[in-house]
Amino acid sequence: MAGAALGGTALPGAATAAGSRSADAELQRELRRIVRPAGSRVSVVVRDTRGRRVADVRGGKVRPLGSTAKLFTATAALRRRLVLTTDVLAAGPIASGVLDGDLVLRGGGDPSLGTPAFTRARGAAGTNGAALTERLVALGLREVRGSVVGDESRFDAVRGPVDEYDGVLGGLTWNRGRAGDAGGPLTDPARGAAAAFDDQLEARGVVIRGVPRAGATPPGATPVAAITADAPGLVTPMLKVSDDLYADALAKALAAAPGAPGTTVAGAAAVRAAVRPLGLRPRLADGSGLSARSRGTARDLVALLLRARKGSWGSTLQEALPMAGTDGTLENRLRSVRGRCQAKTGNLGRALSALAGQCRSRAGRTLVFAVLVEGQSRARGSAMVDRVATALVRKGR
Repeated sequence: MAGAALGGTALPGAATAAGSRSADAELQRELRRIVRPAGSRVSVVVRDTRGRRVADVRGGKVRPLGSTAKLFTATAALRRRLVLTTDVLAAGPIASGVLDGDLVLRGGGDPSLGTPAFTRARGAAGTNGAALTERLVALGLREVRGSVVGDESRFDAVRGPVDEYDGVLGGLTWNRGRAGDAGGPLTDPARGAAAAFDDQLEARGVVIRGVPRAGATPPGATPVAAITADAPGLVTPMLKVSDDLYADALAKALAAAPGAPGTTVAGAAAVRAAVRPLGLRPRLADGSGLSARSRGTARDLVALLLRARKGSWGSTLQEALPMAGTDGTLENRLRSVRGRCQAKTGNLGRALSALAGQCRSRAGRTLVFAVLVEGQSRARGSAMVDRVATALVRKGR
């Protein structure tokens, strides 16, 4: 009797599962149709929030990552709870508000350090260097008989691509290593930072006898003030606008140690080591993805995003992703599915067009995905990956 009862009509759960498999098969066919013009030079991976595979087209193929590499850098910084400290040290005794020696501004690699006017103009929060001035004034400092010295020894002296960074990479940069709030890049950003700090102190009535310069912190210098920037505050603008300077600074900072300045090579290794416990194996050459040698798979990107849904660090990463048709690098893209997708973009000319994130379908299902496309123009590649995300919203069941 039991056998007869089960034989005629499918159980509701079985029907639902069959319908879901049918819908996923239809979605996979649609995705294959969208990416067919790219031939074998495309990877697409889609999973649901439980990790169940919805689509996988050459998902294990290693390809350039472009700016999707920043997802690994962000994860490393958040999991390591990275904090970048910019401090001020007195290289001499202080008596009655007079420092008989130099005042050292020592950088910790914070790429957001600068004036409030500069950070407001860029539409992003930054570390207000004026707060250091206020603390010194509150401590009663009124004269420095030496110079303000900028110490950038936290990083090596390799500046990277200034045009791509829209600034200068260094262990101590003020206003992204640019002159003033809107000037050009400086050849000596540490000296520029020292000069900016000197100006702020003098504007508050502190007399500086010496000329601002760059240099190392002397042994025995005494800490007198500090200001910090933490990983969540830096990761958010980095991912929203795909800030290459922030990404490579964070990678270098992860590798920096006393006596061992942070380098691009060491930074990439530090990011790789930080994500390895998550089962991820990207082949990174930098923290930003500007290098075509930063490579990985669509499966790794999706695995990272699925991990982010469970880790204590993951909510910050998810909230930092650009929102379709709303902000960041997706402000003017995916407007037809506005508010339904959050994803990290990536472009390297014809080398790569990429998108990795999550979309909420009109049926209410959240799908986690990554698309890596090689060999297309930026316009064609971006259009292709956007069509994939749109299909997840419209056809995901």
